[in-house]
Amino acid sequence: MKRGLIKLALTLALLLALFHLVVPVTVSGFGVREVACVFFYSLVGVPSEVAVGVSLLNYLLVIGVRALLGGLLLLFDRGRQIAGRPG
Repeated sequence: MKRGLIKLALTLALLLALFHLVVPVTVSGFGVREVACVFFYSLVGVPSEVAVGVSLLNYLLVIGVRALLGGLLLLFDRGRQIAGRPG
């Protein structure tokens, strides 16, 4: 039961930290996201180094997945355009 509450608290902390990105203060939310993660994760007892690492890892995973999907779509769309050209 206690482990489930910790997971819920960590999830809520990340969601609250990401909610602060709605305010356009910095480019791509750098700095705001990390400070918010440090603050909210410290309420749960997570060290600030881990909170910053989680924030950056989350950002890189989100950007990486988007870039990978965009690259695949571009690759397959180009292949379809090349195959559809006459002679």
